[in-house]
Amino acid sequence: TGSVLAALLEDVPDLTGALFDLPAVCDRAPIVLEEAGVADRVTIVPGDMFDSIPPGHDRYLLSAIIHDWDDEAAVAILGNLRAAMSPNARAFVVELELPDHAGASLERAYDLLMLVLGGGRERSRSAFEDLYGRAGLKVIDDHLLDNGWHAHELAVA
Repeated sequence: TGSVLAALLEDVPDLTGALFDLPAVCDRAPIVLEEAGVADRVTIVPGDMFDSIPPGHDRYLLSAIIHDWDDEAAVAILGNLRAAMSPNARAFVVELELPDHAGASLERAYDLLMLVLGGGRERSRSAFEDLYGRAGLKVIDDHLLDNGWHAHELAVA
């Protein structure tokens, strides 16, 4: 509904953005954007990421999207992202990463939850890199966020 984009725009007053999501989600976005005071800086673009992703942007943000899907669907989404990106564009995929150890962790509990809720999964760094490579993308940086999530910065491979 635009809450992540609204938070970014609130922090960076000169920034503009486009919100791309399913039409039913986009229908709920204007109130969120108005309440945040950023509606005048957002273009709302209804669509489906499995069909295509709007081209022409210099930055793309997918926040907690890839973990909702199995590997084939994730590669389809990332492939559409790659198709939308110019050679100089960057994408940020914000997700949890499974730890390198096999012990108990909150991330592993989320992994089980994602499986039960619909076939998604949390992934290790190497699993993300495999998906990105299959979609024609590469990791150029990894930003560890305050909440423990990772923002993988991607470029066209």
